[in-house]
Amino acid sequence: MGDIMGIFDIFKKKQKAPKVTKKLTAKEQAEKDGKPYVEVLSTNIDPENPTEGYFELDWNDKFITQLVRAGYKGEKQEDIIDSWFTDLCRQMLIIENEKDNFIVDVDKIPQRREEEK
Repeated sequence: MGDIMGIFDIFKKKQKAPKVTKKLTAKEQAEKDGKPYVEVLSTNIDPENPTEGYFELDWNDKFITQLVRAGYKGEKQEDIIDSWFTDLCRQMLIIENEKDNFIVDVDKIPQRREEEK
């Protein structure tokens, strides 16, 4: 009798499976939005020589296009990224160095005028 009752299951309202929406990664979202994307995935430092290391980067084609339009060149995408990242690091060093070595130009400081008597 259990088999006979099973034939009536075709009349039961079928439940829809819940929609599973996959959360997009930052790169996937940028791709979907048509935007440039670059991210530092990891920083790797040599424990024996902490001045040696490298950054692992990820990027999309839109970011490469942005760099090429800004004047960066290279045979491969990695060459373009390397040039950009080197410039970025240099710029950070320049800014940091300027903060540490700031010298005021005395002749450019506004002087207080003595009150006229």
